[in-house]
Amino acid sequence: MDTNTKKNIQIAGRSFQAIRLFVLVTLFLLGLDLLSKSLAFEYVADEPVALHSWQTNSQADLPMEGDYEPYVVIPHLLELKLVVNNGAVFGIGAGQRAFFLFVGVIALGFIGGFFYRSDKNARLLHICYAFILAGAIGNIYDRYVFGVVRDLFHMLPGVPLPFGWSWGIRAGNEAWPWIFNAADVFLLMGVFSIMLLSWKSEKQPQND
Repeated sequence: MDTNTKKNIQIAGRSFQAIRLFVLVTLFLLGLDLLSKSLAFEYVADEPVALHSWQTNSQADLPMEGDYEPYVVIPHLLELKLVVNNGAVFGIGAGQRAFFLFVGVIALGFIGGFFYRSDKNARLLHICYAFILAGAIGNIYDRYVFGVVRDLFHMLPGVPLPFGWSWGIRAGNEAWPWIFNAADVFLLMGVFSIMLLSWKSEKQPQND
């Protein structure tokens, strides 16, 4: 990239259109995450599930099996199953609430900084940043307000691994034993999309 090209690039942090897109996508996705959690914990069980009593619980997972029947959306493909955890994506790193809050806040700063310094015309990249930001805020909100993260989506319920394989004692032999939320999906989609954009950019021929 020559000097003239660099001068022509305007950063997204000074572009109203870029900021508007970034903020609107972030708010929309964040709304989807928080709404899906609230509706699931309000209506999936026979009675609304209150989380305030679990704020200081140190367990890694607090499934409510036995108190209700999971809601089957598509048989053997997707069900709603209420679980709370104090770990990260898919329950990784349980028991580290303060650490994840700290890391989450730092991550918000990095994402904001990356967006601010990016090219104002890189709309796909800005949408990827919005996915990551919305996912991070959604789970940070849960950790701060409830002390745990609300999870609800269970893929492939009752579908076993082939050939008698097993994930281990805790996970058992279900093909997909992890329960997650929309914020987890947004985070992973944002990260993998940025990796894909970076890979495609590296494959493109560079003009001298």
